[in-house]
Amino acid sequence: MACATGYVGGTVLDHVIKDTNPSLKDSVIDVLVRREDQAERLREAYGGRIGTILWKGLTDEDFIIDTAANYDIVINAGSGFFPSGAAAFVEGLARRVKNGQRAP
Repeated sequence: MACATGYVGGTVLDHVIKDTNPSLKDSVIDVLVRREDQAERLREAYGGRIGTILWKGLTDEDFIIDTAANYDIVINAGSGFFPSGAAAFVEGLARRVKNGQRAP
């Protein structure tokens, strides 16, 4: 899962999508977006290689925790001005590990 609508997140997503490593080359990457038009642009650019998840942003900590708990890897390319949002990603990942879950 990644945030992919800003410059950094979009650049990271593009590099991950284009990577030829066998563990990545056929993976579907879920990305967080704030608006449906952003989701549509990403789907047009990358087709079935991405899934989109609408969210409110780094201040929606409960949503971040619940969402991150479904993933093995999270790339947070969001602003450093929201440390509690970044901590929520970590908390969600920790919840998944604590419960012995593994992402599909």
